[in-house]
Amino acid sequence: MLTMFSSLHKFVVKLLRIPRTRGFGVQSPFAYRFLRDVITERWPYYAYDDLKSLSKGEEDRKIGHLMFRLSNYFGSHQWYFGSVDLLQRYKAYVLAGCHHASCVATLPCTVEIALLSSDATIEETLQHISDDSVVILQDFRSGSLAYTDIMRMFDVAGATVIFDLYDMGIFFFNSKLHRHIYKVYY
Repeated sequence: MLTMFSSLHKFVVKLLRIPRTRGFGVQSPFAYRFLRDVITERWPYYAYDDLKSLSKGEEDRKIGHLMFRLSNYFGSHQWYFGSVDLLQRYKAYVLAGCHHASCVATLPCTVEIALLSSDATIEETLQHISDDSVVILQDFRSGSLAYTDIMRMFDVAGATVIFDLYDMGIFFFNSKLHRHIYKVYY
């Protein structure tokens, strides 16, 4: 019964987020390009066939492809993975997207791009962000912290643009961007 309810809930959320999923109604040129070229890009990339054997399931493959596109979009930056498990699962995707990216599991002095799960120490990571940092948070709604607590922490830390992908959140800390939360279905 619970599985049927969660499937129905996910379907309703998908229907409510469809209008902005392909960029309709998004006024910011940065957000529109990011939605169209990175988040909702459906064309196969050159490395998808090579990376097919790395994913454990459909959801893991989908997230891996998003990490690949994000790495390809951001270029050579240092990626901080909040746990060794995340590092093992997505390092190959990040390196396939940009061969010059570096992947670390220890918290650097300044976080450029961070991939965290909701179980990770988010507060500690937020103390090491800069104006150009990007934080990707997995298990956005199913973690130990409530959605409102997570949004409050990132708001206090200075997140300007947030892409709420329902199960995942992408937080930009660029002070030149206008504050906005884009709720899209991925």
